[in-house]
Amino acid sequence: TSMSTIPLRNATGRMVTVVAGIYNGRGESVNDNNGAKSFGIRASADVASKLSVGGNFFSRDQIVGTDSSFRNKAFGVDAQWSKVGEPGLFALAEVLSGERGVAGKPKMLGIQALAAYNIRMTSPTSWLYAIEPSLRFDFADADTDVDDNGATLITGSVAFYMSSRALFRVGYENQSFQASGAKSISGVRSSLQVSF
Repeated sequence: TSMSTIPLRNATGRMVTVVAGIYNGRGESVNDNNGAKSFGIRASADVASKLSVGGNFFSRDQIVGTDSSFRNKAFGVDAQWSKVGEPGLFALAEVLSGERGVAGKPKMLGIQALAAYNIRMTSPTSWLYAIEPSLRFDFADADTDVDDNGATLITGSVAFYMSSRALFRVGYENQSFQASGAKSISGVRSSLQVSF
């Protein structure tokens, strides 16, 4: 396994980062079945003061049935506005597409979008550092040629920051399915997050 990261910064401080890796065909610490390798690359760039865009590609070598030369591929593109936890609007959108690692290589698709707005409190000594409402949309389809195996998840939440490193989040989510007659799932979710 080999991986390299190349960060570049221009005169205005904007970054371009490229990460590339080559991996044993069967996975970490496992001998190859053949001479083939899996490889991947990701590149991201700050195109404006708060806007960054990225893309990635991965090609995986594996065994499917008796086919030791099986290879499937996937790629993704994404865009992000601002950074998590910074004051104001944070937004992220991502599209992922690829071939599943099974015979026939059915196409899979994933779409994600998230928007949050961080409202800082005026008193720095307050126990409440910030409030952040957010809305998230996720769609996943394991086989785009079939009309009954996709799922959509919509989540609305509010985060209460006790500091820049600790928050309590409570939200409501609903997951619905393409399959005819499948019942949706919904519920209230909460989490306590602390970073060090």
